[in-house]
Amino acid sequence: MTALQDLRDEQGKTTPLGLLRYAIEYYAAADAADDAIGGDHGHEIHAPMVVNFLVGQAIELGLKAFLLQAGLTVEDLRARKYGHDLLALFDEAKARSFAKDGEVGARERAMVLLLNGPYKERELQYFKAGTKEAFPVFGPLQEAAVVILKQLIIEIEGATLLRERKASRALDRLVLTGR
Repeated sequence: MTALQDLRDEQGKTTPLGLLRYAIEYYAAADAADDAIGGDHGHEIHAPMVVNFLVGQAIELGLKAFLLQAGLTVEDLRARKYGHDLLALFDEAKARSFAKDGEVGARERAMVLLLNGPYKERELQYFKAGTKEAFPVFGPLQEAAVVILKQLIIEIEGATLLRERKASRALDRLVLTGR
């Protein structure tokens, strides 16, 4: 099998590598969105909603990539038990030996927990009037996302192919600079 074939899904199937690539692209979009609007008035206390959503999407897809590789099916991952629940996905990945060396730990879990409620309830994606729970400024959220994604790049089979094929400038930035 050639490197190019490794990047293709088989018969329309979702693959861990495909999900990881999307995760990296959502992360890159979050980074770009924060650069574009994160400095606007009102975002001194928390990142813009769209940035939080994009980071949540990156974390969700990345963890689902790991869990798919670990033996769960796409149907399992769509089920209510996981769905868009970042904390359930994080805890399941840890239970299945994600980052067993301790690179991803309590700090990253705390950031996932902080983002989980509004992300899972789609409050970051759809407008809901009223005061929102506290969100982190982008710095700590970005750091947690980078730690999680870098570990996923290490643990997802074939992720090095994305770098070798220059599939994503965002991947290179993420791996080389942590941003």
